[in-house]
Amino acid sequence: PDGKKGGMNIRKAEKGYSEDAGFAINGGKGWEHVEFQNHQIDCHGEVALAMGTYYFTCATTGDVVKVEYTFGYKRNSDGKVRICLHHSSVPYAAKETDSFHWRIAFEVFTNWRAG
Repeated sequence: PDGKKGGMNIRKAEKGYSEDAGFAINGGKGWEHVEFQNHQIDCHGEVALAMGTYYFTCATTGDVVKVEYTFGYKRNSDGKVRICLHHSSVPYAAKETDSFHWRIAFEVFTNWRAG
């Protein structure tokens, strides 16, 4: 993305996204610790996929941020294992109105399935 229509750079703020102070630098506060908690590692041919959660500790406040991740690993032609896929995101937090919509969707699905 070009920074104007929808993508946010985790390393630095881009024009049009003043609220993005850069996750990697934590808005200038930095991170003092990160703890990985692997949930699952699956191997698919020459690619291994790891999914889990990491917890970042802010270097100035001590606050902990929970982040979910997916990494893909593949051996390069030089024989070294490299990251070929990465995605991280803060877990979704449902709002009260979201729960209401899910209840309606579940009811519709249940009625449809019952025939």
